[in-house]
Amino acid sequence: MNTIQLKKVLNRKFLSKAASFFGLIIMLLCFFLPYATATKENHEYYEAYPDSMFIDEIEMTNADAVNISLFEYFKIYKHIFNVETNDAQLIATICLVLISAAFILTLISLLFTFLKKPVAIIIFNLLNIGVFYANAWDHLDRKVIENSNYNFGIGYYIYYIAAVIVLAGAICMLIISKKEKNQKLTEQTEN
Repeated sequence: MNTIQLKKVLNRKFLSKAASFFGLIIMLLCFFLPYATATKENHEYYEAYPDSMFIDEIEMTNADAVNISLFEYFKIYKHIFNVETNDAQLIATICLVLISAAFILTLISLLFTFLKKPVAIIIFNLLNIGVFYANAWDHLDRKVIENSNYNFGIGYYIYYIAAVIVLAGAICMLIISKKEKNQKLTEQTEN
């Protein structure tokens, strides 16, 4: 392999790893971006009374409730888990597990990006998409989001876009490593 070919391969390797890394960083940021956004009517109400408390116990005001991130939902469900009983506690537990699992799977995928393990990135990213979707489905099913009060926010949509970027980067990493192995095998058989 000459130096020009080597530079191209290294460039492709870097770009595919960078795409996965970039996508995973965006996925992590989505935990702090609006996952749910108040509908127009609720938005107007919350802005009319911004200092009123939405949830006293976690010090969330109406101004904070206009856009609710997954991190804030985590705090809400943690509060529900601590003060409610039976069914509400079970629902809070499920939501806490789903949000935590999505966050942890994102971190695991990030680790495998640094370790240059494209198959592991693909597996954990697909698991992550499934967990994230299960969480969204739960919110839809219970009418927490996509109701008269809230719609999905930008963080929800960007998460899926970033997950596709991660998959594309990991698949490119896999293809490049397979081509390198085939190239080395070909060179060995020629010698």
